[in-house]
Amino acid sequence: MAEFEINDSNWKDFAAPQKVNGETMGRGLITRDFDARPYGSIFGLPAMALPEFSDEEIEDRIADHERNKSSLFHMRADYGIRSLNQANYPYCWAFSTTKAIMYLNARANNPVEELSGWMLGSVASNFQKTGGWCEYSLQAAREVGICSLAEWQQGGTSRSLWNATTKEQAAKRKVLEWSDMPGEDRERLLRIMRSLLVMNIPVMVECNRWQHSVCAFQALPNKKYRIDNSWSPDWGDDGCAVMDWLPDNCACPFVVS
Repeated sequence: MAEFEINDSNWKDFAAPQKVNGETMGRGLITRDFDARPYGSIFGLPAMALPEFSDEEIEDRIADHERNKSSLFHMRADYGIRSLNQANYPYCWAFSTTKAIMYLNARANNPVEELSGWMLGSVASNFQKTGGWCEYSLQAAREVGICSLAEWQQGGTSRSLWNATTKEQAAKRKVLEWSDMPGEDRERLLRIMRSLLVMNIPVMVECNRWQHSVCAFQALPNKKYRIDNSWSPDWGDDGCAVMDWLPDNCACPFVVS
């Protein structure tokens, strides 16, 4: 069976409003202004040496993961990780960060619980129904942490939810290290992103044409990659799709508490 793929020939189909189970899904990406926020300018971000493997090495590592069933794609099945659902809210930038944290927990053999993109988007946006980009959500995850979906439930956006209890719970799950990624050369950005993916480090990928942010979690042959969207498991292939286009902006968490 052919995989669900988004590429240069059909991307306009996905740029149009998307409905899942009768509900129009949200997006919410605000395109990063690299003149105002150039690479390396994000507050509180330590310098990170990013891997940049050759295309040949990336392909070899992909083949190794497939033989050993050791990629994040395989861990997704092992841990029962499911796609999250941002519904009609413009919080894609928070949900992509949330899912990346979940995959990092799987990579570290930590308990993998469903986390709340609703909490991260609400707190990072000061409880506004507004778009953003990954700097906002990563900074919030670094400063205050993130709640589980059991602690901050689906659809929750009220300021009253951000109380002493949820603040204490969120502080247990902070992003400790993360990296911005250079975006002036999109071919190079793709190579760095796929290098991280073959190391089982998830990457938040921002697609300006799609006005959407997603979590990439597996490098695939021929410069493709697999993404976990935030439009519920009923979209795509169990909430996922294969992407075959160049990213516009990326960032990734390295260490979570």
